Amino acid sequence: MDDGFPDPPGRTTPGEMYAVLHAHYGDLEWWPAPGPFQVMVGAVLTQRTTWRNVEMAMERLEEAGIDGVDPLMALPIEELEALIRSSGTYRQKARRLRDLFAMVQGTSDGSLESFLARQRDRMRSDLLSVNGIGPETADSIILYAAKQPVFVVDAYTRRVLVRIGIETGPSYDDVAAWFTRGIEEDVGIYNNYHAALVEVAKGYCRKEPGCDGCPLRSMCPTGRGASRGQ
Repeated sequence: MDDGFPDPPGRTTPGEMYAVLHAHYGDLEWWPAPGPFQVMVGAVLTQRTTWRNVEMAMERLEEAGIDGVDPLMALPIEELEALIRSSGTYRQKARRLRDLFAMVQGTSDGSLESFLARQRDRMRSDLLSVNGIGPETADSIILYAAKQPVFVVDAYTRRVLVRIGIETGPSYDDVAAWFTRGIEEDVGIYNNYHAALVEVAKGYCRKEPGCDGCPLRSMCPTGRGASRGQ
């Protein structure tokens, strides 16, 4: 029976999904940080916590004048822990920040600008060599701080993909490969695509989905089922 929706979830293409999301949200211009150093710090602090908790930690770092690699590395570790306490697991994250920027100092003569200008795959390899920096954090730094095209996969993107019925391989790279298939390799597109998926997941595709008004509803088995039940 024709339910009035386009045919069938699971066959949605990355380009179709992006077109719908971009028409709905426009250019979201994520990441909400003033510069690449702050993006990198935020990418570490946001692990396993809410963005509001990260914002509080970032505000304290700013108030303390920690606005670059050298001030952070000169700060006693106990003081760094205290400043980022709101982000949770603050001792672990303080060590990760120190390890991350020690790696930057060791590979690029201390120049963050030089580090972020490096070839993408080499930069990613160096980031992943840092304890506690996984693919999501590394790719967030590459896309949002270095402004190089790589697709960021997180819990939000995975949730939307599963709900829509898209099957990929299980790995991070498998999911990223699906989203970039047939899409222009472009920083702005990848930025907006990821940011829009986050908005969908937070606003509609929550753990308990609320499909009313979701821009991806016509592509989604959950959304289609909700419409039939109304």
